[in-house]
Amino acid sequence: MNLSTILVGGAAEGDRRFVRDVLSGADWHVIETHEEASLLVQAQRHRPDLILLDERLGAGIANAVGAVRAAGRPARSTPILIFTQAASAGEDFFLIGFDGRIAKPATAEALVAALALWRPVGELTDAHRLIETFGEAAIVPLIARFRRQLTDALNGLGTTLSPDELHRIAGVAGTLGFGRISASWDRLSQGDAVSAPDARREARLTLAQIDRDPRFAVSQ
Repeated sequence: MNLSTILVGGAAEGDRRFVRDVLSGADWHVIETHEEASLLVQAQRHRPDLILLDERLGAGIANAVGAVRAAGRPARSTPILIFTQAASAGEDFFLIGFDGRIAKPATAEALVAALALWRPVGELTDAHRLIETFGEAAIVPLIARFRRQLTDALNGLGTTLSPDELHRIAGVAGTLGFGRISASWDRLSQGDAVSAPDARREARLTLAQIDRDPRFAVSQ
């Protein structure tokens, strides 16, 4: 089985050892960084599938996340979670650029289950099929435009998007073969607030896959 790569930043030695031991036995390749300043370098060097930052980074955590989000592809779209004792992530965490939270203290089983949701998924399969049918010249620009729309929508999720805008993203996603996004964003457009974490996760995972695909690099 191919290992998924996770970059863990800022955790205390005990937490790092716990995460390393648990995830190494659950098909994750664990990379560690101890300082905010080295996070972007490690993200660009190792191209992790997921970044988990400990709240111990404190005030520097916003700078660390901001640097990744402002970077080039594929680092910019890497899912980033916060490891925290806070009761909930809240919109402030999302505005910084986080995609979700892992609660402390976490059992080994809970940690593995939570991070399993963030493994890469095969959302580009149908988009590739469209390319084979209609050609790159026709489809690649549509995917690039969808990527920009989805990025803007993800940034506005939970704050500024209307049901019509949510439904529009769901429709475009469905047309281009992104079924998981289409389903979760359609539920959200109908007022199912419970589906918001799924919508956020599916959007971020798809953006990460688009940014990693060389066929879409020339249009970004």
